[in-house]
Amino acid sequence: DADKAASIARDVADAAAREARALAKLELRLAAGKGGARATSSSDASAPATNDDVVARRRKHSVELTSRGKFVVTSRAAYARLRALYREHAPPCDGPAISEDSEEDDEGDDRDRFSSLAEKAFHRRLFALLLRYKSIHGYGFQASVGEEVFRALGAKLGVAHECFASPMNAHYGAFNGAFLDVDAPFGSAGDFFAVADRGGFRRGAYEANPPFVSGVMDAMVDAMELALTRADADAQPLTFAVFVPGWSDEPCWAKARPTSRRFPYDRVGVVNADP
Repeated sequence: DADKAASIARDVADAAAREARALAKLELRLAAGKGGARATSSSDASAPATNDDVVARRRKHSVELTSRGKFVVTSRAAYARLRALYREHAPPCDGPAISEDSEEDDEGDDRDRFSSLAEKAFHRRLFALLLRYKSIHGYGFQASVGEEVFRALGAKLGVAHECFASPMNAHYGAFNGAFLDVDAPFGSAGDFFAVADRGGFRRGAYEANPPFVSGVMDAMVDAMELALTRADADAQPLTFAVFVPGWSDEPCWAKARPTSRRFPYDRVGVVNADP
């Protein structure tokens, strides 16, 4: 009911406010030079491969991939996570499954360790994924949702799927991504709008944190309205927890006014100044 929706929205908003405060503190530390991060450059990259294979090299805190003069890098933690996603979702055409990753702190040329067909297939997929997102400079128009918020959504609403994510930042194992060709081997269900057009959102609870682009947010509201209408006709429970900027002059905000919705709805604003 409306009271329950309002209570859940407040709980999620409180979690978001705590995340905002933590990010603000991190920003201040980084500005003061206390972040402890050290930039790396492609000049440290190993020599490019002489064929189509991707060469992987472990550093103390990162894994570097090179092929045909192109270079990408990811953290050891992200590498292990993407490897686990690939183990679960790799297409059969890629061949045998890869082994679990070792957390050893060794460094250097891993040509021998990564010489199996399974490892080569994984690194080709990983290289293509990282290079695609590097080429678009990642998600520059989308704010992240923190771990505490995701936990609150899971506990309060049963959310277990993200409508706008990538293999690198997805919190749940189920998500929609922008690039099915490179995202699918790591678990993506495909583009949100394509899945919505097929009637893929029939029941359940979903988190949506779209790119902060007017047309995208506007189209998202329309797609969700259609999905909710279909679910209502089939007497199926369906919930969307949506995170968008407080741009009240945007069309998506006008469409999402409580008076224009015929479904249970609540909206809570979170700003950096929240205590």
